[in-house]
Amino acid sequence: VITDSGVFSNHGTLINNPDRIQISGGDWALRFTNTARQYVEITNDIISGNIESNSYSVSLYYTPITLSNGTHVIMQYNNDYGKGFLLNQIANKLYIYATNSYSSAIIANNAFAIGTTCHIVFIADSLNKRMILYINEIKVATINNCFWSLQKGGKLFIGGSTQFDSVNGIINNVKLYNFVTGKEYPHYTGRLYLY
Repeated sequence: VITDSGVFSNHGTLINNPDRIQISGGDWALRFTNTARQYVEITNDIISGNIESNSYSVSLYYTPITLSNGTHVIMQYNNDYGKGFLLNQIANKLYIYATNSYSSAIIANNAFAIGTTCHIVFIADSLNKRMILYINEIKVATINNCFWSLQKGGKLFIGGSTQFDSVNGIINNVKLYNFVTGKEYPHYTGRLYLY
């Protein structure tokens, strides 16, 4: 179990034993491998009790070890394309499945380099029914008309999922917010969930 260091008990369950490793600076991280479907599953409703209806944000740091073809899940919310989202890596590109469409969109070419850590922030803004994605503090995508993707009550998967392969890399410093965060929303406040 990955323990939520906040007070809301949004603990994560390790599936298929991703390795817990210590990285530079003394921080701890999870090392996923795409030889098995390894992931963290968070089953509590991370977006309950929020101040903006069903909005939430996820921030994490990702360091790829290899860049291979195939769908490798960085994070996924819900198992249903029509009521969730899927953020995945294929080689050095970042893709997203969103809203009720089965078609994917490349949102960042050359997003990843082996051994280079990138900061990913995903924002689900239900007030405006849109998703926003930042990589290394730069906005790379805004996806509008996302009502279904912002529904509450699903599971959050980190590093892999029940449907798709894991990344082959390291994920650390995952933060879950039950509000929208980022440069465009400096006035929003809310609860913080830390892993």
